[in-house]
Amino acid sequence: MIKKSLTPNVYIFIIILATLSNVSFIPEIKLYLAQKQHETIEWSQYSSVVDIFDLSIKINHIVTAHVIIALLLLILMMVQFIFIPLIKKHNINWNLHRYMGRGIICIVLPMFLVTSMISSYYVLKTPFNSALFLTYDVGLLFTLFKAFWCIRHKEYKSHVDAVFAAYVILCTPAMYRFVLFFLSLTA
Repeated sequence: MIKKSLTPNVYIFIIILATLSNVSFIPEIKLYLAQKQHETIEWSQYSSVVDIFDLSIKINHIVTAHVIIALLLLILMMVQFIFIPLIKKHNINWNLHRYMGRGIICIVLPMFLVTSMISSYYVLKTPFNSALFLTYDVGLLFTLFKAFWCIRHKEYKSHVDAVFAAYVILCTPAMYRFVLFFLSLTA
């Protein structure tokens, strides 16, 4: 049985929608740049200091590192999506795509997951939000390693689908905020 992939237009639409959902972080970025502090919300504890392996770290620094690494991961994955059509169209060597993919898997993803899991565990007060955001981490890890496994076994369509799913999972917390924003307008 041949696995049918989504059409390129559907991919592009969902990628643009997922990327635009990150607009929901703009008010927090403006606040951070103006006051050098993240948004203080009742379900978080940004002002705390935590001890991790005998290191005292401000939660604010962990969240800032997480945001920077998440943006880097988002940009690297977006560049990958942009390069694929160019590589196919101009018959360019795939080495840049491969090196970026390896950099994502070996360097950026572990840093992202560490800061994300620490943030999920220490920053969020409610068990539901902690579990939800930890689930995103596990989903992202699974889909990116599935993408790596698929490319190693020359399953190109499955590779694209897995990377696409990873990108959507990466943008899901932003989409979650976007939906909560619109729900708050109706209340």
